[in-house]
Amino acid sequence: MKRTKVRTSYMQFQHMFVLYPGSINVFDRLGDTYRKTEQYDLSLEYYQKFLEIEPANPRVLGIIEQINKLDH
Repeated sequence: MKRTKVRTSYMQFQHMFVLYPGSINVFDRLGDTYRKTEQYDLSLEYYQKFLEIEPANPRVLGIIEQINKLDH
């Protein structure tokens, strides 16, 4: 069930990315979705795009730090 919800979320955010390609919220949500599915490289890619717009966001900086500590 959880995997289905994550996949549905991913598909919705991908659609939003097409509609709003520069949206900081879409970058954040895609980063979260990829992180939850342990696709850390893709997660980091979207969090980095987020930080290009809002470089001092403590939540995203903390998440990136946690991901970088993982052996991925």
